[in-house]
Amino acid sequence: MGVSTMEFKDLVFGYDQKIILNGVSLKFDEPGLVCILGPNGVGKTTLVKCGNKLLKPTSGDALVDGKSVSEYGLHELAKKMAFVSATSAATFSMTVTEAILLGRHPHAGWTTTDEDLQKVEDAIKLLGLEEFAQRDFRMLSAGQAKRVKIARGLVQEPEILILDEPTSNLDVKYQMDVMKFLKSYAKTKGILVLMVCHDLNITAAYADRVILMHGGNVFSDGVPKDVLTEENIETVYNVKAKVIDVMGTPHIILIPEYES
Repeated sequence: MGVSTMEFKDLVFGYDQKIILNGVSLKFDEPGLVCILGPNGVGKTTLVKCGNKLLKPTSGDALVDGKSVSEYGLHELAKKMAFVSATSAATFSMTVTEAILLGRHPHAGWTTTDEDLQKVEDAIKLLGLEEFAQRDFRMLSAGQAKRVKIARGLVQEPEILILDEPTSNLDVKYQMDVMKFLKSYAKTKGILVLMVCHDLNITAAYADRVILMHGGNVFSDGVPKDVLTEENIETVYNVKAKVIDVMGTPHIILIPEYES
């Protein structure tokens, strides 16, 4: 099985006369961890939601394996792609194990097999959730719930895994563990892992490719050291920064401005 490809073609999205995305074109045809960066409101989450059919673009298109996502049925698309949202609201009671098992639905329907249960158990171990396996999902902290949602995305066995801020609400150690895991997972499974991210240094340390958004479009696209430059950070975020090389990885030091 080859790598599933994803493409945005001249994607425009807006509402109430406000344009959020203005002609975004991107292609993903290699496995790896790709991080989308940019200030709040720049359209990062909007872009990935257009890619997984949660939002319908105003014009342009999102394609998976050369086919418009609008032509995929939801069940068919769920076999290709998993989406881990930033929110973790649960409206009814279920255990952590049951919540993760929902990710098997595109493959198994409503019949649970031993294979499904084994994949859920493997994901629970991978994300360090053993002690919470029988706990009510609604009783978890935001960080614990985030790890459950990542596990649910993994058991879906997608060819494209999309995550919206998967490291928010996690402490530093778990942020690093999750990013290390996602980078390794993309490589070993040979899939695209596309994530919306906020943290410049976490992105710089782990991303194979960085897409920096500004003004409703792609400002810079490439490897971390080429994208996360002092000039780009100042233009996009309107803050001054010093970028130094730490063991081959760019490290960003934000320079505070003090009133004179």
